[in-house]
Amino acid sequence: MKEWGDRSMNFVHLAFYIAAAAAAAFAQEGAAPPRSVPQTVIRTETRLVLVDAVVRDKKGKLAGGLGAGDFRVWEDGKEQPFTSFSREGAGSQDQEETQYLLFLFDNSVSAGKSARQDVADFAGAYASPDRYMAVVNFKGDLSIAQNFTAMAERVQRASGAVANVTDAAHATGVGRAPVPNSDLSAQLSDASSRYPNTYSTFPGLLPPLQTLPIVEAIRSIADSMAAIRGRKSIVVLGGNQPVHDFGPSLATVAAVRDCNRANVAVYATNLALKSLAEETGGRWIPNNLIRELGGVVDDQEKRYVLGFKPVESPDGSCHSLRVQTTRGGLEVRARDAYCNVKAPDLLAGKVKGKDLEARAAGPSAGNAAASMELPYFYSSPGIALIDLAMELDLANLKFAKQNAKQHAEVDLVGLAYGTDGEVAGRFSDTVQLDFETAQEADAFRKQPYRYERQFRLPSGRFNVRVAFGSGEQSFGKVEAPLKLDAWDGQRLALSGIALASEARKVSDLTSDLDPSLLEGHKDLIAKSTEILPSGSNRFRRSAPCFGFLEIYDSLLAGPNPPTFGLAIRILDRQTGAQKEAGTFNAADYIRPGNPVAPVLLKVPIASLSPGSYVLEVKALRSPGNDSVVRTVEFSVE
Repeated sequence: MKEWGDRSMNFVHLAFYIAAAAAAAFAQEGAAPPRSVPQTVIRTETRLVLVDAVVRDKKGKLAGGLGAGDFRVWEDGKEQPFTSFSREGAGSQDQEETQYLLFLFDNSVSAGKSARQDVADFAGAYASPDRYMAVVNFKGDLSIAQNFTAMAERVQRASGAVANVTDAAHATGVGRAPVPNSDLSAQLSDASSRYPNTYSTFPGLLPPLQTLPIVEAIRSIADSMAAIRGRKSIVVLGGNQPVHDFGPSLATVAAVRDCNRANVAVYATNLALKSLAEETGGRWIPNNLIRELGGVVDDQEKRYVLGFKPVESPDGSCHSLRVQTTRGGLEVRARDAYCNVKAPDLLAGKVKGKDLEARAAGPSAGNAAASMELPYFYSSPGIALIDLAMELDLANLKFAKQNAKQHAEVDLVGLAYGTDGEVAGRFSDTVQLDFETAQEADAFRKQPYRYERQFRLPSGRFNVRVAFGSGEQSFGKVEAPLKLDAWDGQRLALSGIALASEARKVSDLTSDLDPSLLEGHKDLIAKSTEILPSGSNRFRRSAPCFGFLEIYDSLLAGPNPPTFGLAIRILDRQTGAQKEAGTFNAADYIRPGNPVAPVLLKVPIASLSPGSYVLEVKALRSPGNDSVVRTVEFSVE
C-alpha cells in the first residue's frame, strides 16, 4: 500500500490561514454569525472607492459629529465629490462591522515580555463576538501562534503565556493552532508514526523563500489579509531600535502599497516603522501599549467612511489619495492610495464580448486549440466555487508594437448553461500581453498559455463553454460538462479534485474564516503548500503530480472531531482495470474547529504506462461508516 501525502510543516512566506475562525468560531465558540459587512475596496462594476478616515483633535480625542461637508478627498491630485458617507459605530449594533486585529511580535528585536502581557490583558478586556484577533511570531520567518479567533483565552495563551516563542511555535507546528485535546493529539501522533515526513520526496516543490526582514513580513501578512472584507489592523510589537524612522525605501514603499491595496492599517511600537504606519492610516505607538491598543479599537469602531466614484483606469492600477477636514484643529488619518480591481464581466455590453458570446454558441471550433479543467470547491451550502483552468494554443496570436513593446490582447467569454439551456453563470476577461522584444513574443507563442478564472455556481448540471480570441486573427472554443452535487453544509462531502504538476511552499492566513467574509481569488493550499491547477490534466511520467481536494463535515468544527481515511485508486480509463491503490490518513489535515479540511496528495504516476486514467478518491469517516467518492480523469505521456 502506498502513502499518498505531504506532511511538511515548514514555511517562510505567509499567505496565512484565517478562514474557519469565523466558521469555526460560529460552530465551536457559539458566536453569532458576522453581521453584514459593507464593501471597502473598489469594485469596477459598481465604480465606488471607500476610504476609512480617523479624525482626532490636538489632544488625541476622537472627533464626532462631522458630516460629509466637513471632508474633502483628492484622487491623484484631483478633488472628487462624495457619493456616500457614513460613520462606523453611529448605527445600531446589528450594523457594526466585524473587526480584525493581528498582533505581530517581532522577536528579531525582542518584543519583550511586558508587550506580551499587555496584549493578553487587552484581549481579556476587549474580547467581543465581532472582534477577531490573531497572534503571529516573527524571527526571520513567520509562524502563527494563534489564528483569528473571538475567544480571549486563546489569544492570551498565544501571546502572554508563551515562555519560549520559537520552541512553542515549532512544537505546535508552524501555521497550525495547538491541538486542543489529548485524543486528537494521540491521533496526530499515531498518524505521524505511520506516515513520516515525505516532503523531501516531493520533486517539483519550490524551495522556501529566504529570511524576511520585518517590512517584508508585514507585506506578506497584508497580502494574506487582502481577501478579508473591511478594514484590518496589524499591530507590530518590537523593540524601539533603531532610534530613527527608516523613512521611504523600496521595501517600505512596497509595503505601504500592499497594505493600502489590502485595506490594512499598521500600528507599530518600533520608531523605524513610523512612516510606514502613518502612510497606511495607522500610527506609531511610543508608550502605554494597553491605552494605545484601546485607541486602535476606537479607530476601527468610530471611523468615517467616505465614498466616491473613481476615474476610469486600467485594472490593477494604483492611485494616490488625500483626505482633509475643513474644520480647524483636527488631524485626519487615512490610507494614501487604493488599487483598482478587475471587473468579473469585463466585456459585458462591449462589441467584442457580444461577438465572442455568439461564437461560443455557434458551431465553429475556431483555429486555436484549448483544454479546460473544472475542479470545484464548496463556498457555502448549495454554492460551489469553480476553479476553471485552461491551456490555450496561441501560436497564431499577432503582436504589434505599442509603447515600445510587443503587445497583444486575448479576450475570453465563459458561459455556464443549465439543463434548460439558460445561462446560469458567466464571466469575461481581457488578458494583456506585453514583451520587450519580438523574440520574446515568438518564444511565448510556442508554449501553451495557462489561464485560470474562478466563479460561483449553484448545485446542478451544467455545460461550461469558453470562447477566446484576438480580433479575427485567432479564435478558439472549448466546452465541458460539470455536475455539482447538492450539499447542505452539514453532512460529509468532498470537493472536486484539482491536479497539478506545480506546487510551492506558502502559508495561509485566510483558511479559518467563513468564505462569506472573503473576496477575491481562492488559493488551493494544504499544509503550507499551494498547487497551481493544471489546465489539461496531462502529465509526464518524469514530472510530479499532485492532487488537491477538500473534505467538508460540520462535525469537524465540534469539540471531538472525527478522523478521515482516504481510499485511493488509479483505474485505466478504457478498461476500468486497477493500476494503483493506496490509503491515506487525513487526520493531520484536520484543523481544530474548522469544518473544512484541505488535503494534498502525491499521485504516483511514474509507474504508469502512457495512457488515459481515472483517479478515484473515497473519503471514509471514523467513527461511523459515512463515505463519499470523487473522480477525475487524467493522462500520462
